[in-house]
Amino acid sequence: MQQSLQELLEKYLSESLTGEELVLFKQMLQDNNQQQTLEQLIDEYANEKTLLGADDEELKAQSFHRLKQQMQIADHNDLQSRRPVRRSLILKWSAAAAVLLMAGAACYIWLRPAPQKKAETALADKSNTTVPGAGIGPGGNKAVLTLADGRSIELDNAANGTLAMQGSARISKTGNGQLMYEADRKNEELLMNTISTPIGGQYQVVLPDGSTARLNAASSISFPASFSGKTRNVKITGEVFLSVAKEPNQPFMVEANGSTIKVLGTAFNINAYKDEAFTRTTLVEGAVSIGAGSNQLLLKPGQQAAIPADNSGIKLVEAADMQKILAWTNGLFNFEGAELPAVMRQLERWYNITVEYEGHPPTIHFKGKMYRNLNLPDVLESLKGMGLEFRMEGRRLIVK
Repeated sequence: MQQSLQELLEKYLSESLTGEELVLFKQMLQDNNQQQTLEQLIDEYANEKTLLGADDEELKAQSFHRLKQQMQIADHNDLQSRRPVRRSLILKWSAAAAVLLMAGAACYIWLRPAPQKKAETALADKSNTTVPGAGIGPGGNKAVLTLADGRSIELDNAANGTLAMQGSARISKTGNGQLMYEADRKNEELLMNTISTPIGGQYQVVLPDGSTARLNAASSISFPASFSGKTRNVKITGEVFLSVAKEPNQPFMVEANGSTIKVLGTAFNINAYKDEAFTRTTLVEGAVSIGAGSNQLLLKPGQQAAIPADNSGIKLVEAADMQKILAWTNGLFNFEGAELPAVMRQLERWYNITVEYEGHPPTIHFKGKMYRNLNLPDVLESLKGMGLEFRMEGRRLIVK
């Protein structure tokens, strides 16, 4: 089934289009039959935020220029050789997309400082060469595969194709940021493998049973090269989104920070960073059983289990904010309602920086979303525009 223009637009803005999708997206932009749909999308994006008004021509011009560079559809030669997308349409589109989706052209962050204040907006101007953090880009597809014999393979530097054999299991890199395990029979020997992402890394792996695991920055998953026992056991650190293949006779078991999650076939997110107060398991579909000490809890879709570091109990969140929790899997930061330290911990993991505070962290509550493909200067300039005082010393961000 062909993807819609909206789907392709959102994937383009998150830089997750495949080569084939990019070709299709550009074809749609030049298709007269798609113009009405495109205009409707633009209107929806623009109308959702009050930040765009009749006086925003400078912002629109900046966004148009940057989008034009990214898409390369308004190159001077191209404009003479084919019908261009109307400039006014792209102006409106690029500005709306920048405001709503934080596409790499411009970065906005909405803040609610205390005491209560009207929300403000700041634009990060990439032309400012004095912006702190210059040269520090976002994270990307980086990970290390550690085999049963202790050998390590840097996946981001490895070529596509077969990387190693573990018993009967063939390990292949199938594309940028993707690894796959395939076995025609189960190994008798337990050969444990680990995939770990560094700070500023992310990766996806298809496990031996066909389940998929997406690793966020500073995360890991350990598993056997083939699941030959009565259960499929994995261990994770950091944050991992799992989509588990259904095997009723072989339950999928996840260990994270001392808690245990039993799965038959489902999709869920685990946030088990050591610097967070809780290990949080959020269920997208199916059912999982959570165990922490003597406590047990059965989750339903949309619910979250929060377990403190000492595993002393399980707190149930009935209606978890799924968009916020799963934002990272869609190439986004979702800072809605977050306080400054929580935001800074995410930036530390993704940009490989260290955040320090001179005194108590300022009381700031964030709103809005931001794409993870922005360079650090864009983010910092926005924070500066919101009144946050800081300085950069190498990779140390010191907040005053």
